[in-house]
Amino acid sequence: RNTTLTSPISGVVTARNYDNGDMYNGAQPVLTVAQIQPVKLVINVSECQFTRITKGTKAEVELDVYPGETFEGTINLIHPTVNATTRTFAAEVRLPNADQRVRPGMFGRVKLNLGKTERIVVPDKAIIKQAGSGERY
Repeated sequence: RNTTLTSPISGVVTARNYDNGDMYNGAQPVLTVAQIQPVKLVINVSECQFTRITKGTKAEVELDVYPGETFEGTINLIHPTVNATTRTFAAEVRLPNADQRVRPGMFGRVKLNLGKTERIVVPDKAIIKQAGSGERY
């Protein structure tokens, strides 16, 4: 008997596990749908930068498939636990993706605007190295 399947979200079909005439056994979903508007990117943020990002932090996304183009997004979620192996925190970047050009699985790089930090700069000539020691004055 014919059945109409309706997705609760709008998106693109990323997997079709059954063909016409196949017997449905319930082991897998018939279709998998991914929401791509907006699209969510998961990034890893180092421990030392964790305190500098907040929800709403601006992100610039560059995708290998679109060289020279930058997509604007924002940090939407920061996971509260650190990955013990990589010592990083997962964060989610929300990209509006109105034209639906960004697709699941694309590879890219994310730049976060973390503001400026003030540091002391000392000219090389002002540094004195003590012989036989790794200390500098």
